[in-house]
Amino acid sequence: MGSTDFNGDARIEGAAINLGAYESLGVLNVSESIVHVECTEDGDGSITLNVGGASGTPSYQWSNGEITKDSSGLNQGTFSVTVTDNLGSFAFGPYNLTTTNPACRSVFVDANATGLNNGLSWKDAYTDLEGSNSLESSDLLEDGVSVLIAENTAYSLTATLSFSDQLNIYGSCETSLNGASERTTLTSASASNTSISSSANADLMYVSAAGDFNIYMAW
Repeated sequence: MGSTDFNGDARIEGAAINLGAYESLGVLNVSESIVHVECTEDGDGSITLNVGGASGTPSYQWSNGEITKDSSGLNQGTFSVTVTDNLGSFAFGPYNLTTTNPACRSVFVDANATGLNNGLSWKDAYTDLEGSNSLESSDLLEDGVSVLIAENTAYSLTATLSFSDQLNIYGSCETSLNGASERTTLTSASASNTSISSSANADLMYVSAAGDFNIYMAW
């Protein structure tokens, strides 16, 4: 028998055995408190963890690189954390941070994305415009939301897209953008019932689109 219990506390204190020593395996439990961001790229979101049942002092590794118990200064996106104690490593999440203000919310579409396909970031962008788990079926859309569609991507539609919300749709977006506010120049804007097609000077999405939204076609 070792000199310490599963929590790292001494089994023997002086000449006496510590009958309060913890001799059973703990059950790690983690709950979270999330503060969502006001705008997609504001960096005012946070995830606070409530941790119980750890064996020893736990360490933390977040998907965004942070190693503290809580993660702050977050943009809109999806995050997860691995908690490691004396008994092993345990994964928690994903935690989705969205925006509280639809007028400055960005939703991302990239046919080449390989993440969770939830539209919250370029990594986890929707990979299609229609169908299940796509822009068409998104629960992130409200009046004023901006949709950013990656450059060098093409889409074919089986039907005309229309949305009940008034959206701003941006084609030819570099995937380094954190949100629509980082687009510095809009050279062309057109009204509803407009087709977005390729251009000699820009790589745009290829899709026929209609509805109550504005389409911004190039830089």
